[in-house]
Amino acid sequence: MPSPRLLLSGLFCTTFATLLLEILDARLLSVLTWYHLSFLALSVAMLGMAAGAVRVFLAGPALAGSAALRRLPSITLGFALAMTLTHLVTLTIPLSVHPISSPSGFVAFTTTIALLAVPFYLSGMAVTIVLTRTSGAGNAAARPRSRPEHPSHPQHQEHRSEAGHPGHPSIATLYACDLAGAAFGCLAVVPLLDSGWFNLSSLVLLGSAVAATGAWCFSRCSGADGRVPAAAAVVLAAAAAVNGANWRGIEVAYTKNRFFWMSDNIDRTRWNSHSYVVVERPRDSMPFLWGAGARHQTAPVTAAWMVIDGEAGTPITRWNGDRSALDWVAHDVTTLPYYLRRGTAAVIGVGGGRDILAAIWGGSTSITGIDVNATMLAFLTGSHRAFAGIAGRSDVRLVHDDARAWMTRSGEAFDVIQMSLIDTWAAAGAGAFSLTENGLYTTGAWKVLLARLTPTGVFSVSRWFSPEHVSETSRLLALSTAALLEAGTADPLAHTILVSRGAVATLLVSRAPFTPADRAVIERVAALEEFRIQVAPWSGGAIERLDRIARSRSLEELAQATADPDLDFSPPSDERPFFFNMLKLTSFTRARALPSGGAVDGNLHATTTLVALFGIAAAMVAAVILVPLASRGVPALPAATFRAALLYFAGIGLGFMLAQMALLQRFAIYLGHPTYTLSITLFAMILFAGVGSYLSDRLVATPRAERALPLLAGACLAGLALVVPAVTAATIPLPLPVRSAVVIVLLAPLSLLLGCFFPVGLRRLGSVSPASTAWMWGVNGACGVLGSILAVGLSIWQGIPATMLASAALYGSLVVPLRTLQRTVGRREASSSTTAEPEPDAAPA
Repeated sequence: MPSPRLLLSGLFCTTFATLLLEILDARLLSVLTWYHLSFLALSVAMLGMAAGAVRVFLAGPALAGSAALRRLPSITLGFALAMTLTHLVTLTIPLSVHPISSPSGFVAFTTTIALLAVPFYLSGMAVTIVLTRTSGAGNAAARPRSRPEHPSHPQHQEHRSEAGHPGHPSIATLYACDLAGAAFGCLAVVPLLDSGWFNLSSLVLLGSAVAATGAWCFSRCSGADGRVPAAAAVVLAAAAAVNGANWRGIEVAYTKNRFFWMSDNIDRTRWNSHSYVVVERPRDSMPFLWGAGARHQTAPVTAAWMVIDGEAGTPITRWNGDRSALDWVAHDVTTLPYYLRRGTAAVIGVGGGRDILAAIWGGSTSITGIDVNATMLAFLTGSHRAFAGIAGRSDVRLVHDDARAWMTRSGEAFDVIQMSLIDTWAAAGAGAFSLTENGLYTTGAWKVLLARLTPTGVFSVSRWFSPEHVSETSRLLALSTAALLEAGTADPLAHTILVSRGAVATLLVSRAPFTPADRAVIERVAALEEFRIQVAPWSGGAIERLDRIARSRSLEELAQATADPDLDFSPPSDERPFFFNMLKLTSFTRARALPSGGAVDGNLHATTTLVALFGIAAAMVAAVILVPLASRGVPALPAATFRAALLYFAGIGLGFMLAQMALLQRFAIYLGHPTYTLSITLFAMILFAGVGSYLSDRLVATPRAERALPLLAGACLAGLALVVPAVTAATIPLPLPVRSAVVIVLLAPLSLLLGCFFPVGLRRLGSVSPASTAWMWGVNGACGVLGSILAVGLSIWQGIPATMLASAALYGSLVVPLRTLQRTVGRREASSSTTAEPEPDAAPA
């Protein structure tokens, strides 16, 4: 008899390691390729686990009864080893900057997806075996039959014997343990990565050790001695500790197709939940200027470059504390606000401290640097404290927080708020699906930032610019104009100055109209440095589109000024926070007619990648899920019932992923970073969906309650689409732990409802055709894989609320196939009651 405690412990370890790996893969993909591909980790995990579940369902006697329990340890140990081996191989695959644009890139990208799916395939097999092959309840409700079974069949008798054992865990207990392990695996990622004890590869090794521990539990459960998985767990845990203590251990070999693993220039590396930061050794170089003016000096400085996620760079410049040694910053177009205003300054995105130095040069009386990434601040306050000369100054305060949240709750007012290209080029280059800094480029965020200016204060934002190509500047100016109009400004042009140098433009926005004295300063500096004034109150816009946007006196006029058949220059909002994506879906088919270069190229590559991903995912879904199912034949069900069942389980898979992706996108703005959001959102949805599934027999116990379930879920989703913006706006000033709790409270009722759908469907279908369970599990997983990709596109081009409402409509429509399943079951039960043999009369006493 299997030991219940060992079985539950093994399941907990397996699902803990599975979700740990899923979130780590999301972080890894943002380093290997682009941020917009992080969501792919969810699709890959679902693809692998669904394929593994289908494999178990179709295996027949080979994975049934005691045979399944004997195979369980080796499958779980295979999962543990696959976690490490596929991770090591993935680290060495060079993915090109635009992996879909060349045959070699396409092959490398497809190979990466397949590799990442392997451990989830094995995990899916292990979890399915535990849930459907070791519990009587699970077998009865979920185990498909490869051929018709009779109660006298030996396999069926063995199943009944196991189910009746009083010490055997129920399916409810197993499922609760399954979801608990997954939920806590989600929560573990952020504190482990942020602890500084582990890099990402060390955490993968640690997760492998946890999975091997699960294999040991299953070995002991099946009666084996378990020495091999125990030894594997010890070795993997030791490797995790050694690799974490030595930064020259296992690391990423290629980041965005750049080989720099263990380069002689590297001084140290550090992972956290936000980024992978490489700090190079200090070397003499020319001063770093975003948009260098004509008078910039040629004397070198000493700088240690920080490289974030393999692409974005920011220098830590050596400074001796002498303000006169900072004259080189005066020649940068991003330094313009300090020519106009002196006093209190706030720098959003500290990085290596480049803008802090500009604020010091500008004579700011106090400077607050805000960065969501603690690693940036750790270098400035720790290993490079004396080198940078910034931390410890009485006029400088460094704050670790999300800038939007901090500014919302701060009662302080600033003469200058500076935000210079703080997103990474890694985000802007691919653009369309980046979620990292988009929350700072919305009208909602800008209203907060403008409100934190003194009456004459200046908000300065620098972005990429190109007069020859479509750039972000047009949309940046539209965002500024919209924020000013929504704040009640009658003439936004009077409050706006845009100055460019080379590929960078700096936008200056003030709550008060710029004065003649401001004009004199701007024109003088522009003449000396050969800056170009693109927009100003006294001259309008130098380019027709910029002029029309800046002169808009209403949101209607702004909509006309930004109208374009192919490109979206409209101001982003919290409902559509995709600032970097300007390509309309309808223009994708006319790619050759679009302007070349600039932001359009990045958007085209990103959209092409999304379309290609859908094709790759569809092909893999067909190969590992649908074809194996079809090869076994369609279950013996009436055609209408089979279609209804497919629609029901497909709707669950698609609807759940639409809701989950929309909520991830929306809460990323609220919590400040996708990794936090991924951990907290998946934790809440998994945990409470498990509670809903566990309680479904009591919550949805009658046909009327079943029919009400889709309508309740649809109404809850629609309600969240309306409630979440108001709740998050009211609570964003709260500390991150409180905001995380708010997310959990918002998600709990919805997730509880959504967790009821699968068991309700299985209960109805299982009483008619248990053999069809494999089809339903597979179709549900397939639609979940494709749904995550569809959700990203829908949110980008229609908005996050549209994705939520689409999910609401899908769930609400499930009442139709559910009624068909209810009628089928009702007819079957009626038929069974009329044909049942009468009970024999009792014998006389």
